[in-house]
Amino acid sequence: MTNNTSNIILETKNLSIGYTVKKKPLVIQKNLNLELKTGVLTCILGNNGIGKSTLLRTLATMQPALSGDVFIANKNSKNFGPNELSKKISLVLTESVPPSNLSVYELVALGRQPYTNWLGSLSDVDKNMVAEAMQQTQITDLALHKIYELSDGQKQRVMIARALAQDTEIIILDEPTVHLDIHHKISILKLLQNICKTLNKSIVIATHEVSFAIQLADILWLMYPDKCITGTPDELITNKTLQELFNSNLISFNMKTKHFNINNA
Repeated sequence: MTNNTSNIILETKNLSIGYTVKKKPLVIQKNLNLELKTGVLTCILGNNGIGKSTLLRTLATMQPALSGDVFIANKNSKNFGPNELSKKISLVLTESVPPSNLSVYELVALGRQPYTNWLGSLSDVDKNMVAEAMQQTQITDLALHKIYELSDGQKQRVMIARALAQDTEIIILDEPTVHLDIHHKISILKLLQNICKTLNKSIVIATHEVSFAIQLADILWLMYPDKCITGTPDELITNKTLQELFNSNLISFNMKTKHFNINNA
């Protein structure tokens, strides 16, 4: 990776993440020094329980760091107010959309809350942002549908549209393709890749879709029990770092096909 720092939108310095249990820190990952650049699609890969979701929540300041710092646009995240932060980072989490009578348009429009007045009224600018977000995610024809009427794949597009309407430089997604069939998994990931390239957004995804991430991501963050290694997919394949991600006799990595395969018994 280059040393050019002009397009770094998020950076961590000696970041330790985890929880406080009975007033004692439970460290999941420590000394994380990560960089997120503008217009880059980054995928976080690693075993279950390795800390992917914890890292995302810490980056978004939903969860406090145990130590170290997160900088957003060269400003320590500790110095952001809630409204200011909501104009920098938007989130799409794994929790399903709660049942409600909201229409698709109304839910996407909630992304404009950081910008609306105290009455929550949408200006013409807000309405244009909502319309553009829906167009970019190809859900304009669903505008009047109720959320409970949608498929899982459609709901995921709606949540991404809400994040786009929020108009943040960084979009963080935790397992955005969970519970989707293979067609919709690819559709959502291709959509996110396109958003990065066309809108110059910085997107971070925690995912178990290893093969798709290798093919679509610009940068991978590989999380191990004691470290996090970053690089392009090709770099991590060439230096055999990716092959060591899942330490198991059940699977092996094929460098030519760039896929993990099941080992024969």
